[in-house]
Amino acid sequence: MHPNGWIDRLTAVISITLITVPSFVAGLYLLLFFSVQLSLLPSSGAGRFSDPLDYLEHLVLPAIALAIT
Repeated sequence: MHPNGWIDRLTAVISITLITVPSFVAGLYLLLFFSVQLSLLPSSGAGRFSDPLDYLEHLVLPAIALAIT
């Protein structure tokens, strides 16, 4: 609706930044933020396969790191 507006430029900068960041760098930053700073998600391990919620909790960070790029 508004070409070359501030929203257009902001989304372009964010998308180009996320495309150029390698997935392992994004993973390290996500690990640092969500596991170390906020203590929301586990930082290592695979979880117990018998407990689906624990297994999915361990899968969140790798999935986001691969999907963000």
